[in-house]
Amino acid sequence: MLFGFNESTYYYQCGVKSTILKYKELLNVIQHVAALTGSTHGRRRMNVKLKNRGYTIGIYKTASLMKKVNVVALTPSKSTLVSKFRRGMSLRSELT
Repeated sequence: MLFGFNESTYYYQCGVKSTILKYKELLNVIQHVAALTGSTHGRRRMNVKLKNRGYTIGIYKTASLMKKVNVVALTPSKSTLVSKFRRGMSLRSELT
């Protein structure tokens, strides 16, 4: 013991940075892309957009950063999906 506390405490260096400080620029890019696309991109499409801009991070890190800035992909309602499906079916039946 050195001066009443452990040596490991004396030599300890805090190497873990806050996520917000570490990825500050990336969080701004995610918010910008979400604003441009109208929040229609989920983690996979957002990850592709980030790779196109030169940021190489994984899908799970993209998802966790999206949660940090409250970016959620908007999905169409069930009625919209059903009506598009029915419209497609009617067009196919007219073509054949």
